[in-house]
Amino acid sequence: MKKELEIFKRLEKTKKINFYIKEREYVQFFLFLRSCNLYPGQFFRWIIKSVINQNPDFLKWIENKKEEDIVEERKPEKTFLKDLKKEHEEMMDVNKDFGLEELSDEDIENIFSVLESELYEENEMF
Repeated sequence: MKKELEIFKRLEKTKKINFYIKEREYVQFFLFLRSCNLYPGQFFRWIIKSVINQNPDFLKWIENKKEEDIVEERKPEKTFLKDLKKEHEEMMDVNKDFGLEELSDEDIENIFSVLESELYEENEMF
């Protein structure tokens, strides 16, 4: 019985939850709360109780948000890969235009060395 009482007392202690948001979102959130005559603690306690009590409306909202996030996470990745592929194709076109596709890495490195030395010599003149 004593052990059960200790566990119960521990569960009654309060805990603090912290997280970070952008300053603009912070201001918008507090303006919203003020317009609704709510306090942040009150608002977040409602959310926590909705989760604990498994409020079906709230759980449905969470599932919708998770799906939206999955879609949003995929968009930048797809866009990035698409852009990367396009850049590669453009680079290959430039290589063909200048006949660079037939050059080895060593040949290209030598070209850059020559360009660098010429640039260095031009800068020494001034």
